[in-house]
Amino acid sequence: MRDDLPIVPASSETLYRVLKALLATPRAELAALGRRSRAFVEKWHGPLKIARDLQAEYNDILSAKRGLPSEPRNDEFAAREGEATPLGRV
Repeated sequence: MRDDLPIVPASSETLYRVLKALLATPRAELAALGRRSRAFVEKWHGPLKIARDLQAEYNDILSAKRGLPSEPRNDEFAAREGEATPLGRV
């Protein structure tokens, strides 16, 4: 996750210089930063990711209550929009 994070680092001491540099950045570079930022949000904070994480947590809780071992988590869960899952449709 950290490697994907397209952040422009700045502190209160460097904010002026960082913003000044961003204003001088070519539009193509800013557009690329915007695309990387959107991809990051969709990958780590998108509704399907949240639904998969919630489903995995729910399954872990059910397994614990039944005394069963937890199923291994898979971040590459194959459910796509409209597909059926144990929690219903994603």
